[in-house]
Amino acid sequence: MEGTLIPVKSLHGHTKLVEELNFSRNVDELKIISTSWDETVRIWNAGTGKQVGEPLLGHAAKSSGIAISTDGTKFLSGGHDGKIIMWSAETRAIIRTIKPRVASLSFSPDDKTFASASSDGTCRVWNSETGELLFDFDDHQNAVWIVAYSPSGVKIASGSDDHTIHIRNTRTGERLTQPLLHADCVRSIVWSPDSRQLISACDDGQICFWSAPTGTQLGSPLQAHLGEITSNCMAISPSGSLLASASSDHTARLWNTVTRQPFGRVLQHNDRVYTVAFSPSGQFVATGGREGIIFLWDISQEGVIATAAVSVSLLHAAPISHFAGDADQVRSHWVSSEYMSDMNVSHGRTRIPSQGA
Repeated sequence: MEGTLIPVKSLHGHTKLVEELNFSRNVDELKIISTSWDETVRIWNAGTGKQVGEPLLGHAAKSSGIAISTDGTKFLSGGHDGKIIMWSAETRAIIRTIKPRVASLSFSPDDKTFASASSDGTCRVWNSETGELLFDFDDHQNAVWIVAYSPSGVKIASGSDDHTIHIRNTRTGERLTQPLLHADCVRSIVWSPDSRQLISACDDGQICFWSAPTGTQLGSPLQAHLGEITSNCMAISPSGSLLASASSDHTARLWNTVTRQPFGRVLQHNDRVYTVAFSPSGQFVATGGREGIIFLWDISQEGVIATAAVSVSLLHAAPISHFAGDADQVRSHWVSSEYMSDMNVSHGRTRIPSQGA
């Protein structure tokens, strides 16, 4: 395989596995926010690899999910203690605490509301400014593992252990279609950029495509992996032309969303892969897993994927860098186009700049 794996920084501080992390949208200084089973939330300087300030203490049990507002001024953390904490990105202070049990978090595109999914089978929609519960729905018959706003902000989808997805109106909570039936537990959901298609993934390694307006399945399921596809294990490119999936079978894979055929080479890991994300340009894919490393992959010639081309050969399928940590599990999401401009790219290699570089 072409390309070179370039080690970057190792972020040392968490004493137990890293459950999830995210890049901050506040671009004064590129930062990473992470949660861990050591009950802390930590903020890191992505360039130096140094921890910024002291750990944020607020959870009385393992901290898990992270969601960052579109404007980058605040972020949410979820914990196994059943709390959602909203933090100020600038002051690092707690804005408010809400206490439902949490499995997944999602901000609305306008940041005015956010949604939470819970293992008790309930989804809730909250006012971001006041913390007021706007409405909830509990007609799933089992744990809800994923909740996701549509890019249009008009709809919200939830996936559950009861093998269904529910699509609802974000303002009223009214269900807009019949439940979307699956053969196994639904773990991941992504929307197409135009909000007209919904793509779901299950424990059985299958990916399903749906019409969001009608709830009709589009074609047969795609048997994408030999292992389960868990939460945060799918992503769609900015143009909507490529889908990325990651699995416990130690691989991440790319798919043409029109033909549903594999695109390029397998992105191979040595252990379970827990997360996958596209860069804002669509040229890079980030993956992370139990190895405790975030891999960055150059999947195509610059600009090709952004044009929604569907038959482009893969130029590089080897990881172009990695970002190592102490934990045996990493989850990541690309959230800032400025991250790409802060990276030095030459000869097919990418690295996060160090202090003084």
